[in-house]
Amino acid sequence: MRRILIIFSLIVISSCSFVHYTGTKSAVDKSKLEVENYLVKNKVTFQDYNLFIKDELIDSLSNKKHAVNLWQFEHGVEQSTIQLRIYDSLGALVNGYVQCYGEFKKLNILSEKPFKSFNHLPTNFDLRFKDDFDLWNITDSDRQEILAKASGKKFTFVVYWNIWSNYYSKIILKKLREYLKKFEMKNEVLIILVNTDYSKQS
Repeated sequence: MRRILIIFSLIVISSCSFVHYTGTKSAVDKSKLEVENYLVKNKVTFQDYNLFIKDELIDSLSNKKHAVNLWQFEHGVEQSTIQLRIYDSLGALVNGYVQCYGEFKKLNILSEKPFKSFNHLPTNFDLRFKDDFDLWNITDSDRQEILAKASGKKFTFVVYWNIWSNYYSKIILKKLREYLKKFEMKNEVLIILVNTDYSKQS
């Protein structure tokens, strides 16, 4: 019995696929309107940009250029689609969270100003903000506008989220809203939400 529990624990730690079995909804495509209505319903109004990942590139979150969790990358494990990436004004990653790091409410890198760091986590600090743009459904003019605004902020927060994950996206968006209010950070950061269950233009 103990052996089974150990194996089960290792599966949970090493794979984000466990999220499917813990109260999530079905992973189905959502339209742009459905996504926007969801944000309004949940009073998510603090973002500067509401963007969408390119459907055909969602698996690219797991390649070396985009993977946050180096342990998972090195072991060929798919990256979570629930992520928080924090970049400085020069576009270098200075902190990151992926769902497989553990419960966000317990880890909560947003519980301190400017944020809490955990050196033991296998975060890929080689990530660069400019590379995220390759994954998003945006125009060249949007890209230039966002880069210009990000360079004028202390930090840029990029949140990858989706509706199907239910609680997991809700809690990270809630904690981000609380963080911005508690530490009065809204003027210091650029907030970009990137939905990962978008596919239709309707």
